[in-house]
Amino acid sequence: MADSAEAVNDFKKSLDGLDSGEKGVSGLKAAFTGLADTIGISTTALGVLTAGLAVAVAGFYAYKAYQQSIQEKIQNAQKASVEISDRTSTMADNISQVKELKTALDSGTLSEQEAYQAKSNLLSIQSQLSDSYGDQASNIDLVNGKLDEQIEKMQQLQIQDAENYLNDNEDAYQIAKDKLTKDNYYSFGNIDETGKKNKKLISQLQDIAKEVDGIELSSNDNGSMFVHFTGDAYKANDAINEFMSKVRDLKNEMGENADTSAIDDLLSSANNEMEKATDLIDTHGDTYKTYLQQKMIKDGFGDGSPKAIYDNYTKAVQDYNDALASGDTSAIDKAKTAFDNVQSSVDGVVKKYPEYKSMFDEVGDALDEATIKSNDFTKALAGKDFKDIVSKFKDLEDVDLKGLNINGKNLNSTQSALKAVVDEAIKTGVVADESSESIAKVVDMLVDLGYTATQSGSSLTEAFSQAQTSIQQATSDISSLQSLLSSSMSGKGMSSDDVTAFKEMFGDEAASALEKTANGYHINQQALAKLQNQQKQSVKSDYLTAMAEEQEALQKVNEQIAKAIFNGDDVSGLQSQKQNIESNISSLQDLAYQYQNAMSAYNQWQAAMSGGEEGDMYDSIQSNLESVKDLYDKGLVGENKFKEFVDLMSNQDLSNASVDQIVSAYEAAMPKMERYFTEGQEGAVNFLNDIQNINQEWAHMNEDGSWDINFGVGNDQDIADALGIDVEAVQAVMRKLKDYGFDVNLDQPVASLDELKSAAESAKESLDGLGDTSLDSINLDSSSFGEVTDNIDKVKEYIQTINDSDLEPDVKTERLEQANNILEYLVQKQQEIGSSEIDISVNIDELNSKINDAEEALNNFKNSDGTVDLSVEGAQEAVTNLQSLLYQKQALTNNSAVISVDSSQVDGALGDAIGKIQEYQAAVNNLNAQTELQKAGVQIDTSDAQAKVQQLAGEIQGLDGETKASLGLDTSAFDSALSTITSTKIDVDAGVDLDTSSLGTIQSTISAITPEILVKAGVDSSQVDGYDPGDKDATVKYKVDSSAIDAYNPKNKNATVTYSVSVVGMSQITDQTRNLTYNVSTKGSTKNFNGTANASGTAHASGDWSATRTETALVGELGTETIVRNGKYFTVGENGAEFANIRKGDIIFNHKQTEELFNNGHVTSGGGRAKVVGEAFASGTAYSSAHGRFNYRSSGSNAYSSSSNSSTSSSYNTSSSNNNTNTSNTNSDTSSKAEETKETLDWIETELDRIKRNIDLVDKTASSTYKNWSKRNEALASELSQVSNELNVQQQAYDRYIQQADSVGLSEDWASKVRDGRIDIETITDSDLKDKISDYKTWYEKALDCRDAIADLREQESKLYEQKFNNLKDEYDDILDQFDHTQKMLEGYIDLTEAQGYISSSKYYDSLIENENEKLNNLTSKRNDLINSLNEALASGKIDKYSESWYDMQQEINSVDEAILDCNKNTVEWGNNIRQIGWDIFDKLEDRISDITDEADFLVDLMSSEKMYDDKNGGTITDYGKATLGLHGVKYNTYMQQADEYRQEMEKLQEALNADPHNQDLLDRYDDLKEKQRDLIKNAKDEKDAIKDLVEDGINAELDALQKLIDKYSDLLDNNKDLYDYQKQLEEAQKNIASLEKQLTAYQGDNSEEGQAKRQQISNDLADARQDLEETQYERSIADQKKLLDELYNDYEEMLNLRLDNIDMLVQDVITNVNAESAGIRETLETVSSNVGYNMTESMNTIWSSANNVITTYGDKFSTQLTGVLQAINDLKNLLQQQVDAANKKAQTNTTAAKKPSTTNNKPAAKPSTNTNTNQNTTQGNGKVEIGDAVKFLSGSYYYSSDGQTPTGDEMHGQTVYITHINTASWAKKQYHIARDKAGTRPLGWVDISQISGYKNGTDYIPYDQLATVAEDGAEGIVHADGRLEKVKALSESDAVINNKSFRNLLNFSANPVEVLRDAILGNQVIPKDFIDVSTPVAPVTNNVTNNITNNNNMNISIEKVQDYNDFVKQAQSDRKFETMVQDMTIGRLNGKSNFYKYRTKF
Repeated sequence: MADSAEAVNDFKKSLDGLDSGEKGVSGLKAAFTGLADTIGISTTALGVLTAGLAVAVAGFYAYKAYQQSIQEKIQNAQKASVEISDRTSTMADNISQVKELKTALDSGTLSEQEAYQAKSNLLSIQSQLSDSYGDQASNIDLVNGKLDEQIEKMQQLQIQDAENYLNDNEDAYQIAKDKLTKDNYYSFGNIDETGKKNKKLISQLQDIAKEVDGIELSSNDNGSMFVHFTGDAYKANDAINEFMSKVRDLKNEMGENADTSAIDDLLSSANNEMEKATDLIDTHGDTYKTYLQQKMIKDGFGDGSPKAIYDNYTKAVQDYNDALASGDTSAIDKAKTAFDNVQSSVDGVVKKYPEYKSMFDEVGDALDEATIKSNDFTKALAGKDFKDIVSKFKDLEDVDLKGLNINGKNLNSTQSALKAVVDEAIKTGVVADESSESIAKVVDMLVDLGYTATQSGSSLTEAFSQAQTSIQQATSDISSLQSLLSSSMSGKGMSSDDVTAFKEMFGDEAASALEKTANGYHINQQALAKLQNQQKQSVKSDYLTAMAEEQEALQKVNEQIAKAIFNGDDVSGLQSQKQNIESNISSLQDLAYQYQNAMSAYNQWQAAMSGGEEGDMYDSIQSNLESVKDLYDKGLVGENKFKEFVDLMSNQDLSNASVDQIVSAYEAAMPKMERYFTEGQEGAVNFLNDIQNINQEWAHMNEDGSWDINFGVGNDQDIADALGIDVEAVQAVMRKLKDYGFDVNLDQPVASLDELKSAAESAKESLDGLGDTSLDSINLDSSSFGEVTDNIDKVKEYIQTINDSDLEPDVKTERLEQANNILEYLVQKQQEIGSSEIDISVNIDELNSKINDAEEALNNFKNSDGTVDLSVEGAQEAVTNLQSLLYQKQALTNNSAVISVDSSQVDGALGDAIGKIQEYQAAVNNLNAQTELQKAGVQIDTSDAQAKVQQLAGEIQGLDGETKASLGLDTSAFDSALSTITSTKIDVDAGVDLDTSSLGTIQSTISAITPEILVKAGVDSSQVDGYDPGDKDATVKYKVDSSAIDAYNPKNKNATVTYSVSVVGMSQITDQTRNLTYNVSTKGSTKNFNGTANASGTAHASGDWSATRTETALVGELGTETIVRNGKYFTVGENGAEFANIRKGDIIFNHKQTEELFNNGHVTSGGGRAKVVGEAFASGTAYSSAHGRFNYRSSGSNAYSSSSNSSTSSSYNTSSSNNNTNTSNTNSDTSSKAEETKETLDWIETELDRIKRNIDLVDKTASSTYKNWSKRNEALASELSQVSNELNVQQQAYDRYIQQADSVGLSEDWASKVRDGRIDIETITDSDLKDKISDYKTWYEKALDCRDAIADLREQESKLYEQKFNNLKDEYDDILDQFDHTQKMLEGYIDLTEAQGYISSSKYYDSLIENENEKLNNLTSKRNDLINSLNEALASGKIDKYSESWYDMQQEINSVDEAILDCNKNTVEWGNNIRQIGWDIFDKLEDRISDITDEADFLVDLMSSEKMYDDKNGGTITDYGKATLGLHGVKYNTYMQQADEYRQEMEKLQEALNADPHNQDLLDRYDDLKEKQRDLIKNAKDEKDAIKDLVEDGINAELDALQKLIDKYSDLLDNNKDLYDYQKQLEEAQKNIASLEKQLTAYQGDNSEEGQAKRQQISNDLADARQDLEETQYERSIADQKKLLDELYNDYEEMLNLRLDNIDMLVQDVITNVNAESAGIRETLETVSSNVGYNMTESMNTIWSSANNVITTYGDKFSTQLTGVLQAINDLKNLLQQQVDAANKKAQTNTTAAKKPSTTNNKPAAKPSTNTNTNQNTTQGNGKVEIGDAVKFLSGSYYYSSDGQTPTGDEMHGQTVYITHINTASWAKKQYHIARDKAGTRPLGWVDISQISGYKNGTDYIPYDQLATVAEDGAEGIVHADGRLEKVKALSESDAVINNKSFRNLLNFSANPVEVLRDAILGNQVIPKDFIDVSTPVAPVTNNVTNNITNNNNMNISIEKVQDYNDFVKQAQSDRKFETMVQDMTIGRLNGKSNFYKYRTKF
């Protein structure tokens, strides 16, 4: 049956290889015959099928041939189309030229020369025509003939060409027409209609389908919606393309996070369909179009012909487009008229000739429809119908037309006018709808047409482009200038190109810097500096102008966005504008930075020194200090490089400085430069020390010698000024610090706003000094965005005036510079105001209108009962929109002065009260909004909202009476309302809600809190919006002592002062009373409550960094924003724009910065130079900072030295201002001696000091990096204990100090003053009182110090718990670092091994996995310990859950979790690497084995030209033939050996796949091995075929020799017969003579004549008869011999061919002879190799020198039978194994060296994670131990990990356990993990295969006698070692177990083998009975072929014991004599035996 399967496969291959024609049919027959012979089916039975399929094959190939002819026609037509198109185009050009030339000649205006040239050109054209058309163009005379006639003749040539083309390509055209114009069906797939998420998508697709002609959506019964299109290829291409564009837009609208899988599938399918249409067009389009063009030409060129109208139409379209582009109205009208006239003719042609429609449509598509629509729109606006409408836009400078709503009700006049214009734009096709994008486009057109002054995008583009070009050109010029300067200073001077380039840089004024010298032009450096400064100012002006315009536009669009969001309008168009503007601003800033960098002092000096070569900045400066000093010493201070270097050194602006100023700057800066720029690190140390001395906040050295550097934002310049050097020198040193290992961030020097303002003020003064007062009106103190913008415009106009003036260059540059200083400040001021001030004005009526619209929209989602159905798509969005509007209305209407106060800025009970009121108001607003939603039909539960209002009302009710009274909340009505609200038992279901009347009372009372009430209550007036107190008169009364009166000398004022003077002890001064009258005038702004949401509110769309005041502001307009308040952050705007309470000092990050913060941890916007390090910086600019330490072993001064002493103190250090205080102080000289020596000793301080010393001592150990972690942790625990002790002592000290203070005897009044202070100043004269007060104050201050220390100590306790946690983290980190080091070393060894070209050892990865498992243990321990430490801290109460410290600790634990995950991932990857190494070694081995076959091929090729058989010696095989056969045998053995090895490798791989069936790497590897194995088997078969072919050649040679021998023998027989005939003639002659003699004798002596005659006659007759018999016998003998010779040849040929048919036996015979002839073959191969100078490889020598057989046949013992080939392969294996062993040995050494140093870690180890498959599914039927198998745990221990190092138990012996994991890594000694349950929730450990049993899946070998769980799925079978089969009972050693499925199959086979085999082979196929039963007669078959086919062949051969073919084969196979005979006929002849040798076998 296996042969049958192989026959079927061979039959398939035969069919695949069929050829066309007779050969194909015969091949088909042969294929079926081969199939019949193999599977035992009659060829007669196959006749029917063969005949039928022969017809089918013939038809198939006929169709194939037809298709081929069609393809050829298409290709020929494509080629012809290209050629005819070229000829047509060339002729059209020629006709055009001829018309032009002839017209010129006929005009008579040409000169003689021009006429000659024209005629020459005509002759040239005529010559070309003759070359192309031959005799057809002979009648053309372009020079002398008439123009019309010649054109007609040329056109006639085109017509003839067209006719020829049409005739030749008619078929191709019809094919193209059919393909392109036939309607095809294009399907884009389907979408599930049942999915809820797809319903909206389908609705959207239906809308798109309505817009795209031909696209349809259809449903089927399966709930799927199909998208499809039906139409021709052109329509399909256009429609599908448009459909895909709209679907892509839909996808983009869905956002990045949306599920777009359905859309993606749809687009993919649509793209495939469009490609089909495109392919059709690409293949047939040119042919189709060209055919129509030529058909049009064939019809002629006469007036009214399609061709003439087509040409006119083409020209009309081109003229129309040209007119539109020109903008000339009259030209447009004229062109349009001409176009319209031609259009009517086109319509007629298309109607008459519809086939030309596509050609005319293509021309029409080229018409600029967009410009036509724009022109129509422009004309409409200019018409009388729109005159009044557009006039409404004229003066709307401050109105945002783009943000107007034109779709609502009650539109105002501006809205109505804009709607009319937009409608006209839609009508004319300029825009498609009323979307925000469309409105913005229309408004831009209105601006460009001058109908409104609102700024458009085009004007911004102009300013931006000018600045961009200016900056880029200037930057480029700087680079080019270096080359020009080099040329200028060279001996040759500047070339003419250099001069031109220089003039292009600086224009007309360039000449002022060019000097003519003997060596050419030279650049004057001073003049150049002036030109550069002038250019710099010009560039700066362009930049600032563009920035101002962009910022103004940004401000406007921000206001528009804020207003639109507040109104609920679409802002997508405005957001797009904003993004473009922000992009422009960012681009300008980047360009400016590049320009500034290029212009920097360092770059200019470096360019002067070296022509711009790059080098290290610090080292470059240091190395050139001596050079500059040398220039100074030599007096060469005028050189450019000296000036530039001094400019770099000094912080002065030396651009226009004199030589003396430069020298002075040098002398001032040089000492500092020499101090900071040194060979070693001394200069950098000096730099940091000097900065530390100036300001320790900028830089300071820590105790450990490291430096912390934080220059702050924009302070680099301040530091440079303080040091007296340039800011670039400062940054050069900072850069150098990187070389010393510092982590450095550099600041871009940015002047502060105050500095810019100072420079602007100086600039105004400078201009005044120049007599220029043009900018005097500029107000630099303005804080209004509008006023600042107006000032900017004034400066821009001034700059333009200066640029246009004829002022001297120096004067012009000076004024531009001053103007730029003013402009720079104003632009920066504008940006500051714009980022924090966005005012939006909201009309309450407009808001109500929005609410009405939202309510109407909500009605679409209401049920019949009036409630909103939120399950309907879109309902929730409608509710959210209405809720937002309602809340905004509440916030707008319920707006009191108290709401805007920042309660955090108001101290005490008043601030708390205001905060409560604000919370209450927010809760009421929310409740009111929910109530309104209920009215609108939204089913919403207001219980929580009411409860919140009730809660806050209770808290307000609980405020103290004084506070309530100060705010006017002490009325009885207010109290009663609060009582009513707080006492209500809310039950919404029962209809019990809060009393609305009471709520109204509370609301009105709160609203009555005026600004004046707030200020009077104690709120700072600056915190109250709208506070504007009136002028007041007041009288001030005060007392003064005489000194104050005497010293008072007021200026003259108009005032009346009233005061009283009471002088104690000075009677000469009398009491006086004076009056002072003064006026109080307060400036401020009032809040607009009528229709203004927030008159000064801030919409933080651009991300203001620090709020300047408390306010309610619009946030989240463009996305989620972040607010930082009091060191904490929270987000706003997650659900869209909202109003939030912004407090003064809040830091706000915009949506983009927020995204960057959360994604990156730092802000990259604005140049990417700002990192968030613990806080946000107000300006958002980068700041220079660094941290690091110097290496003290370096050269230079000691890096740890510092010129400033630093000291540290404990955070809880308490000090007394007076440690030794006398309790009494007297001036009496008579005091007793005891009183004089009385002293109060404070021992509390001593105890506290000792405790602190102990804590400090312990802390030194706890924080010492030189102590091990155990000691540090012990010290930390001791420190915690001692801190706790100090807390108790400090508390006791506090109590004792209070006791001591109370014991002083000071009255409570004075004591309270000491404790709390008063707003008063008193003088006391009582010395005793003074002493008491002093003593009380001393003791009380000490008590306060103790109280402060207690607070500090509690904080320190928290820090110590945190430190304990961090110690654990750091300790483990140190340990884990060692594992990381080991990993890096091992990975480094792997890289080194591979780089050296060695085999990479798996030992490395084993070590990596081992290392990673140990690391995993430590990580697990770390996690457990950290969790315990965190829990301990929480339990102590020192760290609160959800505190910042808690989050930090939790984050560290999370990091450990991530590291554990990484470990597991690494283990898996390294396990894969181990597997890959095994694969690579196998592949390498197979490559080396393949070298054997390659060498064999080489040797075969060397002998290919030699004779394989000796035709002169009977066709015997030669030595070359034997060697060639031997090499083919070697290749055959090698290929089969490799195939076996691939099989074994796949079996190993299959085991891995059984454990991990879905592993793609394993599957790919398996497929690869399978494919290579197939190739090897095919190669082996090819070698067998080669052997057969070579043997067949020998047989043919032998047959030829036999035939020659037979021929010679036949000739010999013929010669013998001729000799016989000759002899016969001699005998006949002798007979006649004898007869005559006898007759003579007879006549002489015979008496009885008659008797004698009779006897003689009888004798003669007998002799004749005998002679005839002899002749007959001889002739028959010759004939028989010839026949025998013929039969001999035929039989011999037949027998040899039969032998060839049995290729396996043939190969066996060849192998036998090759092995016997191996020595001779080896000699032949050695001779052949040496002849060409080649030495055979060791493998080939091994093969032919083997003591064993060289090769063998393939069979069961193929891989075990030792042969030369196998020995050679084994040698290769051994050699490769040696390499692997060497690699492993080296790896063992390296892995030992890479091991981490021993560490002591007593932490509990965690269970390792192993590289296992965690699939829990139970597998069946493959006889392997797999995950999920139930097995019995037999013996031994299970282990903690699969390395088998740590046993952990032996429970469950003899019981059922489950396989839960399998580790197949090479290092795994215990590969199977067992557990008590199948899910693995109760794990045990790791075991090996010998420790488990249980053979549900069967096994092929039982290792020892045992009891096992069997028959899990039913009966199973045991195959005993002796072959017995029985059901499973007890298992013995060497038994095998057959699983249930196999056991049942075996039983079925034994019961009915035929059916089982039949089913196995045929499967479900139904085979007709008569197809198999050969006894059934076959009727003749007649079909449509020419001849009838009839098969009725009957042959009966009677052979003993043979009934049929099968019996014959069996008998032949078992007959040894037959086999010997065949061998003699084949192998015997090859070995030189006689051709009669076969007769030695006797039958």
